[in-house]
Amino acid sequence: MSDVVRGAGESAGRPFFSRAVRRVSRPMIRPVLDRLGASEALTQARLDEVTRSLDAVSARLKEMDDVLRGLSQRTDVFHYTSTAQLDTEITALKLMVTKLPWIDELYADDTRIKEGVPGTGHTLTALIDQVAEVYQDVTIKDQLIAEGVRACAPRAKQILPVIGKRDVVLEVGSSFGYFARHIAAANPDVLVVSVEKDPASVALQRHLLAAEGVENVILVQGEMSLDWLRKVNQSCTFFDTVLLLSVLHHMPPDKVARMIEEFGALGRSLVVEAPAPNEAGACGQGTFDVLHKGDGIAGLLTNHTSRPLGDSSTHLDPELRREIVLFENANFSRRSQRSYIGDPFLKPENQQFEFLRDKKGTWNFTKGEEAAPYEPGVSLWDIRDLGRIVWPSPPLLRAQFREELDKVAPEGRTDVRPWNVVYTAKGLRIIDTKNVRGDAGQPADTDRVRNWLAMLDV
Repeated sequence: MSDVVRGAGESAGRPFFSRAVRRVSRPMIRPVLDRLGASEALTQARLDEVTRSLDAVSARLKEMDDVLRGLSQRTDVFHYTSTAQLDTEITALKLMVTKLPWIDELYADDTRIKEGVPGTGHTLTALIDQVAEVYQDVTIKDQLIAEGVRACAPRAKQILPVIGKRDVVLEVGSSFGYFARHIAAANPDVLVVSVEKDPASVALQRHLLAAEGVENVILVQGEMSLDWLRKVNQSCTFFDTVLLLSVLHHMPPDKVARMIEEFGALGRSLVVEAPAPNEAGACGQGTFDVLHKGDGIAGLLTNHTSRPLGDSSTHLDPELRREIVLFENANFSRRSQRSYIGDPFLKPENQQFEFLRDKKGTWNFTKGEEAAPYEPGVSLWDIRDLGRIVWPSPPLLRAQFREELDKVAPEGRTDVRPWNVVYTAKGLRIIDTKNVRGDAGQPADTDRVRNWLAMLDV
């Protein structure tokens, strides 16, 4: 086994996967069982049963380790002259093939109960009971299950027409995912990245995504930050549309202005819904000066034009309305100083990627004198820096990764890096691979491999 993997945790001949499984599983599973009301004896018995299952899984992972190392030594498939590069790639392949299925295969029913996947443990009613407030309408394929305090359908009618047929959309503070799911269903070639920090809302949203079989939504449990916005705006990840629906007033008052400016650099279009200026019952009153005084949001988005899409009722005051505004930059482009978040190399101007949108709405990118069409999508590496990816399901990602690997490996293009794994409306893709036959490659970047390993430890 490579020094990269050995350094990640193997000792005394014991597979590090087994140690990692035990370290994560016990603290996760016990509170799940406790919440189900099991007795202490039953809880311990179930925990012991799961531990035995995890030991069996660890043994299978060790077998896969041996298989992958044998595969990597087939000279007709892999072409390396650098041992360091070989070790790095073995590690990258192992972690991507074996770590992605952890939710469904390692934690089995226990995690599915925790996260509310249909057909296991928690019912939809139980998941709804766990949220602090039924903020959005809860629906499955347009069937209303529970009515939210904010009317969603009228707002969706105002928002859906501005979403392009192949847009990549970011929704910040997506709650139960009403808008993410409806946008995805209406536009199968659109990818939506749905970000929500509340664990109970995430669990409910994941349940609804699974119930509807949605595959063109990435659900991230995480909190939007100024730090992430600044980092991602140097990378190749950007969006056609950013949805900021009643969320800006929840952001830190001392940072909200700078975050709005960064959102403007991140997205060609922004759809913003904010509390009314005199909505005294709304939280985040400290942000109101930024949102409403003077030119307000428009004064911060100087490259965008604005037009109202409509308005919405507020659950805090029946006499008030919240305006929904589209901010659009018709000349939006992205010049990326780094290939991905954490890229240590700041590219000189003549080596930077530039993304431009033509009159037909198709994105193209250039690097120096090279030009090529761009398939809309996002780097999973950049998205995972924002938070924990809980949807699409790990088994789906694993299967799609294997399919993509089959496409590039036979051609000798095995320069697979975690940051070159992107997700599109049609699924996972591996991009920017190279034919490395005869190439000594780059030194093993053990820290980045370990970071990627940790990030997929969902």
